[in-house]
Amino acid sequence: MSRMTNCEHKSVALPEELLVSLALLQESWEVLNVPNSVRNSEAESYFNFLGLAVQATFRENPQFLSYLLDLSGYQHKNHVLLGEALEEITGIKVAPSEGKGSGILIASTGRIASGKGTFSKILESDYQFHPLEMSNVAVIMAALSQGNKLPDRSQIGAVARELKKTFGPTILLRTLLRTLFLNQGDYSRFMIDGVRNEPVAKSIKQLPGDVTQNAALVGIHTGKSGEADLHERYSRSKFRGNTKDGVDFDEFIALDTKEKQGISDAWQYVDHEIVNDDEDHFLNQIETLMLMYGIDYLSE
Repeated sequence: MSRMTNCEHKSVALPEELLVSLALLQESWEVLNVPNSVRNSEAESYFNFLGLAVQATFRENPQFLSYLLDLSGYQHKNHVLLGEALEEITGIKVAPSEGKGSGILIASTGRIASGKGTFSKILESDYQFHPLEMSNVAVIMAALSQGNKLPDRSQIGAVARELKKTFGPTILLRTLLRTLFLNQGDYSRFMIDGVRNEPVAKSIKQLPGDVTQNAALVGIHTGKSGEADLHERYSRSKFRGNTKDGVDFDEFIALDTKEKQGISDAWQYVDHEIVNDDEDHFLNQIETLMLMYGIDYLSE
């Protein structure tokens, strides 16, 4: 099989289902190859199941395998793991070459209706960031396990819990981050909306020089405190359209309290704070933040 050039492999668009499958295949392979460890039957089941799914995709789309064999030759931990996993399921050995992560990842944290969603929309529309949704990992795995049928909320939740039990609390984030190596030909700016716990926040802090050249956690708040903050965010929530909206004030407080501790724990890892108290001020702070990372408004 011929090897593709960097220019050629960057043009290959891998489907999200394959990206997630490959990322979890690497996770399974890493768990199964920890020296002197007890055999993890759950990880082995994932590896076998995903290996069959990936091979079926390769049979239908051989250009995907050519791209991945070229990419997995790079000497980054994730690329090496990918090469080892591909060798295990295809029998094709990959010769290593040099390479490292690139691009930038921006993640946000903050209380309900603090402005995280607005922040993400601005990064996507005005600064060409590509959104990463951690929940998509569980959605895709739930669909694969049911023959690509659309899963319901309970099935997605069950798969997410099973993944975390097998691979640890940050597995959804780690899976997404592994996919960055596979689609950076199309994107170099990524964002995650709504970090709600310390393990995920801590993982993001460990990324620069590993997965990306830069990674930052941005904390967003109203600039108010106590009752004033609660009433401000409750007022905003009534104009939004997700499952936390349409509740009364007491219900809003209950939902907010449920997330409060996790967000407080994550906040200690915040690199930059943005106050969402006025539209112009909010936009100016975002522009300043982007310029810190050499990114201009609507730049290529």
